[in-house]
Amino acid sequence: MEAPSRHGSVLDGALIGRTLDGRYAVQSRLAQGGMATVYRAWDNRLDRLVALKVIDPELARHPEYVARFIREAKSAARLSHPNIVAVYDQSGQPPLAYLAMEYVPGETLRQLLGRRGRLAPREALEVLDAMLAGLAAAHRAGIVHRDVKPENVLLNDAVLNSRQGSYAAAVKVTDFGLARTATADQGPGTTLASSLGGAVPGGGLIGTVSYLAPELVQSGTCDARSDVYSAGIVLFELLTGRKPFTGGSPMEIARRHVTERVPAPSLLLPGLDPALDALVASATARDPNVRPADATAFREQVRAVYANLPDTALNFGARPGPESTLPLPPEPTRTAEPTRNFAAAQPNIRPRTSPRQGYVVDDAPPRRSHKGLIIFVVILILAAAAGIGAWLYGRLAFENTPNLVGLTQSQATNTLANDGLKYTIATTYSDKVAVGDVVSVSPSPGTPVKQGAVITLTVSKGQQDITVPNVSGQNQDDATNALKQRGFTVAVATDQASSGTVPKGSVVSYTPKGSAPAGSTITLTISSGPKQVVVRDVTGMTVEDATAALEAQGFSVQTTRLLPFVDSVGRQSPGGGSSVDYGSTITLYIF
Repeated sequence: MEAPSRHGSVLDGALIGRTLDGRYAVQSRLAQGGMATVYRAWDNRLDRLVALKVIDPELARHPEYVARFIREAKSAARLSHPNIVAVYDQSGQPPLAYLAMEYVPGETLRQLLGRRGRLAPREALEVLDAMLAGLAAAHRAGIVHRDVKPENVLLNDAVLNSRQGSYAAAVKVTDFGLARTATADQGPGTTLASSLGGAVPGGGLIGTVSYLAPELVQSGTCDARSDVYSAGIVLFELLTGRKPFTGGSPMEIARRHVTERVPAPSLLLPGLDPALDALVASATARDPNVRPADATAFREQVRAVYANLPDTALNFGARPGPESTLPLPPEPTRTAEPTRNFAAAQPNIRPRTSPRQGYVVDDAPPRRSHKGLIIFVVILILAAAAGIGAWLYGRLAFENTPNLVGLTQSQATNTLANDGLKYTIATTYSDKVAVGDVVSVSPSPGTPVKQGAVITLTVSKGQQDITVPNVSGQNQDDATNALKQRGFTVAVATDQASSGTVPKGSVVSYTPKGSAPAGSTITLTISSGPKQVVVRDVTGMTVEDATAALEAQGFSVQTTRLLPFVDSVGRQSPGGGSSVDYGSTITLYIF
């Protein structure tokens, strides 16, 4: 939590028992930090309990703090997810600027660790999975949390009890006060202060250095991968009960994030499965390009490891009972690596000097006593030897899922066989990947999996055919528009076709029919109207012979007798030699 405020007791006495804005009846204080105090209150309008986060009155006079409050409300209001604390309402009017949030009966993940020391791998992965589900929703909305830590993860006791210990819906991520959209301007000139939400009155900083990604420390830039780094640090702490880096000052801890690798948890807890080491290493890579792209990608890795670990590895170190306290391992040792002139690179970083100055928050323990140094060194040597053995075991027993996207199915299956992995084939339509090539791999590339694990290859079936609309009888323009709307291109045949039923200028036929891939060319044949036929001259013929001759040409015959007792054609209309539509009627005059 943030450092205590010297205004807390004054604010408690002023607010408890009051009703804010005629709506929120303040009942009791839940938590207190350097910037704000959280109260339990009753919403008289909607008849429900809420948590009120009230900004310190002194800080409420500064626009930048009120802006941060409003930013937190807007960031959280964009999110609706069971693993994110909902924000219902906000007031930015000093001196009592506040947020009305979902009330979560329970405790923070920090408090759970305080009671339990550390968690067994099964619980640690379940908590992390639920936490990543909430962060993934934020990342999909383009929001980077930037302050992921156990203090900002709430555990709903009521849900835990009703679900018999399941963390799936009990874990909720809160405090989006430092959140930024992924597209926010964070150029190379951004300082550490601005990366943590901006300088505060007096020149201090806001944030928690124990969970800061190296890029935030170095340049102030961040994206979803920065939250992944912080989540990796949380996993390390859940497994070991300790932060990976401690130091005499916040600046020293920040420097270690930039210059040192996060140690493998198994170095502190020999016997911990190496797949857990791999998870921590993947998330806390100092190069952001090597980490999972976002919380969704990291969650896939977590779930793959959870599914592949045996019960003995998931329950490593666990003791009977849901509230069993596990012993803490020794503090992590420092990794000797080349260092940078960190102080020169960040000359403006200073520890806190007064309550108004703001806070660089970190609850790092004081330096350990060196009593029993010889025993401690022996323990370190044994831990290091066990860690090396675990690493070698991990190299033998685990593989990372290879990146097979774009390979042919045969190439991909051969690669998996060479790596000692099994496979199953799924298919899907794709307009970007050729038929028979790999579209995706599950678990995702880079995920640690046991040798012999089953990898799912999704192979392209090519473009999915779509139905070609029936455009017969439509005029050329209407037919063309209908086909283009379905994603086809249109061509018109050079030769037209005559038709006694389809009007001139309309579609007589089209190819192909039925279905075709999107983007295919549909060829239209246009009607030239009815066929033209030259009428035979039948004058002088008997009525019977003339009728037979004209009907043979496809005409209908009509007779008009002008003189009785005469059986020869005196005249015809249209006359012989005329070009008329096939099927027209020819009139014969008998006289």
